[in-house]
Amino acid sequence: MSTLHKIMLWQEAERNDARKLNLSIPAYHLLCIVAADMGHKLSSYGKLMKISAVAVTQLSDQLETKGYAKRTRKLTDRRAWSLNLTANGAEAIDRIAGSQNTKTP
Repeated sequence: MSTLHKIMLWQEAERNDARKLNLSIPAYHLLCIVAADMGHKLSSYGKLMKISAVAVTQLSDQLETKGYAKRTRKLTDRRAWSLNLTANGAEAIDRIAGSQNTKTP
């Protein structure tokens, strides 16, 4: 199997995972990033994803609306907000990870 074919299969799996959670692909990316490293400022996630502050806010809105994440004030900087997974978000990530582990190559 060529590298291009593997990339295309990975992208299709990613779209399917996002669809299962009723999220856009960028919101799904943010969910995965937050799951891997929670509690950072929204601006840090925006820089990592190379998106604007407005875009990261909109993606955070999607995650909060679906109950996957919650914004909280940073204790060290009252102007800043951090993003953390909710129990529902952690469960969604676990479901996706579990389904990926059961797929055959």
